[in-house]
Amino acid sequence: MSADRDQLRQTFTFSHHETEVAYSAAAWMDTLRTCSSTIAMESGAREGLLSCLARLIDSRYGGRITKRYLFGLCVARLRPASH
Repeated sequence: MSADRDQLRQTFTFSHHETEVAYSAAAWMDTLRTCSSTIAMESGAREGLLSCLARLIDSRYGGRITKRYLFGLCVARLRPASH
């Protein structure tokens, strides 16, 4: 670490933000197709699972589901240390 950097102190601010996103069955299947665990599945198993989930969303949930996302943010600010 340089001498200049040793003269700095860090302050951190943490925050989180929640949002909800509504998906149609087709849009949710498209989203699931981007997940590495879904991509790793054998194609027949993957399509069978996604087809079953789409039917469930259509038949029990009116064709739409809502997913809640939580995003965390950490901001670090460097400031000169007081002498």
